[in-house]
Amino acid sequence: MSLKELDITPKAIKPQLVASTRLVIQKRAELVPVFEKLDRECKDHICGPRILVFHADTVANGFDAEACVPVTQAVTAIEITSRTLEAAEALTMLHHGPHDTLSETYQKIYGFTRAHGLMGALTGREVFLELHPKRPEDNATEVQVVLQNWHKRFATGLEKVLGPEDRAKVMQGYEALTLESSHSERFAWTAAALQRLDAIADEHQKYLILSPCAHDFPDASIAIARAVYEETGDIDKVLDAMHANYTRFPRFTRKGNTLYSQKRPANPEELEKAKTDAERRRASCFCPLIRDHLDRISHTFCYCGSGWLRRLWEGILGKPVQVKIVKSLAKGDDACQFAIHLQI
Repeated sequence: MSLKELDITPKAIKPQLVASTRLVIQKRAELVPVFEKLDRECKDHICGPRILVFHADTVANGFDAEACVPVTQAVTAIEITSRTLEAAEALTMLHHGPHDTLSETYQKIYGFTRAHGLMGALTGREVFLELHPKRPEDNATEVQVVLQNWHKRFATGLEKVLGPEDRAKVMQGYEALTLESSHSERFAWTAAALQRLDAIADEHQKYLILSPCAHDFPDASIAIARAVYEETGDIDKVLDAMHANYTRFPRFTRKGNTLYSQKRPANPEELEKAKTDAERRRASCFCPLIRDHLDRISHTFCYCGSGWLRRLWEGILGKPVQVKIVKSLAKGDDACQFAIHLQI
């Protein structure tokens, strides 16, 4: 079905100054007193409807959420800070009624992204156009599934590392893709683009181009690990802190100044049921664009996955690291494993 048939609207969301409170919640009803406090503190400066931002940080119980109100000027108070909510490209859909049925709307949007090979970002937003705690049937909520514009990041990396001429060579034909291009069309273009890249770039260049395409490792988690490193200067202490916060961080083993990390399977239940190597590799892969075609894509694509770890460790150390592919599902291995070479 098309975007129009599903009542899904693409939006380019502009940056917006907001006053916000970040907290862990179990359900949206817990946000009501938080929004009431924001309304009181910001009443003379509010310029739009309330916004809920879901963050990527994985907490042991509940959801890492940020309650926001758009404001005309910065507001600071106890447990309230102001920041600019980033610009974003999103697929949006209007939901009428109680929040406990929001999953139905999310399923429609994510069904579309799966069918068309689109990647969602690790943060999402809900705009409460109408919020009635005592009359939930009157609620009106705009669900915003923020997109991870992988191909735009890819093009930016190509130009930065190889220059505009090679960027044009690798990106040829991309202008024909739209949001409504099929999954197979988007995959075919990506596979062909990587073949063109493999023909002109060395491994380090491919790493520099593709690692920024990864989802951004959450800033709040990086800050936890960076604080330990700044206090102790000890990588082992950082690793201990990460292992203690296992919901937030990958696991690492250390050999000298090299750390090794193997990605957990994306779908453990599917992996347990798998009967063939191909089924096991599919269940292990996180990428919705390539998981069905792992035997038809260059393992160069997996430098994207290295970027998750690059951003984490460069954020901790404040200096460049080199992340290399040790194993790749796209090479026929049983998992994706990376080696992070530290400069310490």
